[in-house]
Amino acid sequence: MTKKPFALLAAFAPMFVSVQSGCASDGAGAGERVRSEAAPLNAVSASLWPLRGGTATIRVCWEPLQMGGETFPLPAYAPDVDAVLAVRKRWVREAAEKEWNGRTVLRFVGWGECTGPADVHLVPTSSAVMPACLDTRGGYCVEEIGAKIRGKRVFLNLMFGDEVIYNSRYRLAAGDKALAKNAIAYWYAPALCVSLGRAAEARTATAQDLSAFQAAHEDCLKLQALHELGHVAGFAHEQYRDDVTDACVAALDGNVDRPEDETAGDLALGPFDAESVMSYCRKRTAAVISAQDASQTNDVYARLAPREASDAGAPVDPRDDGDDGDDGDDAGVAKKRPRPTSEAPRGCSM
Repeated sequence: MTKKPFALLAAFAPMFVSVQSGCASDGAGAGERVRSEAAPLNAVSASLWPLRGGTATIRVCWEPLQMGGETFPLPAYAPDVDAVLAVRKRWVREAAEKEWNGRTVLRFVGWGECTGPADVHLVPTSSAVMPACLDTRGGYCVEEIGAKIRGKRVFLNLMFGDEVIYNSRYRLAAGDKALAKNAIAYWYAPALCVSLGRAAEARTATAQDLSAFQAAHEDCLKLQALHELGHVAGFAHEQYRDDVTDACVAALDGNVDRPEDETAGDLALGPFDAESVMSYCRKRTAAVISAQDASQTNDVYARLAPREASDAGAPVDPRDDGDDGDDGDDAGVAKKRPRPTSEAPRGCSM
């Protein structure tokens, strides 16, 4: 199976803020603008879900948890896996319903166990599991982008935080006498939790480190889920756009090379914006999509999504760039411009 670079990986640590910046903060980022001409998003135009009654409904269900044989050896510090899994699933659903459902024409519905028809299967994992769509254990990824994922899977590591908390509590209790056999051998730190997670899990962890991680954990997981559901909605990574900024290229050490297939996206909506939920350059850590993510999702679906029989009107031709000669506030497709150059070496973006 072809490995597709859809996951938000821990390799891009420069995008993250310190704990002092407030990983759970809900305030608007400085780069978030309300005007539609500043809207980010990079769509795959042939992968939009059909509209019916003005909404695009995506039915999701949960497959059983995959632990990959991972266990928590010391019961005194171990999580109740069934209990925490229920909470983590609730976090994902809350984020999706508040942001994608609440602010766009998308409707993620269902959320039960995968016992009946569903468009997308959500697979909860631990860090011991290597998803089918990645070459690293514990990461987040989707098997296809947009409506092409129908009948396929999204892998979400819901256990990473509980692995960190288990290791931290154990190490704090055992101090220098901590035995490796009683810790988790491998755990994956999602992008927004890299620095906090490493501090909390380290042998010299402090209660303050652990407390900071616990405070940030929920937003970190929710933001990861919003990003992956953005892929399900039909959006590629923002940094693959031709108008990616030099600042973003530098922040990612040049790792912004476009893939050679549809995963790069083919419909740049508005000028590039690093603060999109689909951007690896994003600095804002609150579990929200940006105002521009919301407005451009609604715009592209209104103009280009296929209509089911009950919807009036025909979708706009995806080849129409939306340029009616008016350079005002009308939100349209960004004109292609040369990719900025960077002296940073460019590698393969994961």
